Amino acid sequence: MSIALIGATGRTGRLVAEKLHRAGIPFRALLRDEAQRAHFEGLDASPVIVDLAQDFCAALAGVHAVIFAAGSAETEGAEKERQIDRDAIIKAVNCAKRYVRTASSSSAPCWHTPPNAPQMHFSITPR
Repeated sequence: MSIALIGATGRTGRLVAEKLHRAGIPFRALLRDEAQRAHFEGLDASPVIVDLAQDFCAALAGVHAVIFAAGSAETEGAEKERQIDRDAIIKAVNCAKRYVRTASSSSAPCWHTPPNAPQMHFSITPR
């Protein structure tokens, strides 16, 4: 199975990248900064430079699952927040075969969580 990790350089994304590397699971790291390439090559990832505000569907070609761990910073403003925290998620879901979204803070239980289940900090959207 091939995995794409969006937001690999963030707090949550780095943890996910390290876990994938330790488990020997190959992944494609979608990055916005070329300066991060060497770090992810050291994790045996395949880094791809993308702009999440643009069309990045080609970067997801051939992957079986997408993990979305990206998020805009509060200092980037409302427009960037909309582009990353809403629009990029929609693009990723539309391009993915299987999609997982993480949240570094508590997220609402997703649609398939039983009412008495512990709160989840991720959601899985089957395609």
